[in-house]
Amino acid sequence: MMDGGMMGGHDGMMGGGMGMMMGAGQSYAMATFDTNKDGALSPEEMTAGIQAELAANGSDANGSLSLDEFAVMHAAHTRPMSVRAFQMHNADGDAQVAKAEMTAMAAMMQSHMGGQQGGMPG
Repeated sequence: MMDGGMMGGHDGMMGGGMGMMMGAGQSYAMATFDTNKDGALSPEEMTAGIQAELAANGSDANGSLSLDEFAVMHAAHTRPMSVRAFQMHNADGDAQVAKAEMTAMAAMMQSHMGGQQGGMPG
């Protein structure tokens, strides 16, 4: 799934290490860049999408992103994942993650890892 075919089956595009970094943003890219809604990202759609991201997030319009500009863009793209993680930890739904909720989540994660070979993630 994290190989070159990850972004709609176009070998070489977003493959290898970049594909792994983009895994969480795949749904964002598909929803935003797949303009013809065929479920695949063509090189033209990727180019147009990246150019749009640079224009939308580059406050100085120089065609590239500084670390600060990239951080703002990255935070916006990963927010839905952060919200889901927060909701998983917030068992009682009070919009606060208490120590007991963090401890319970850690214990659950540890018990899942305990079933793996030697307690190490697979």
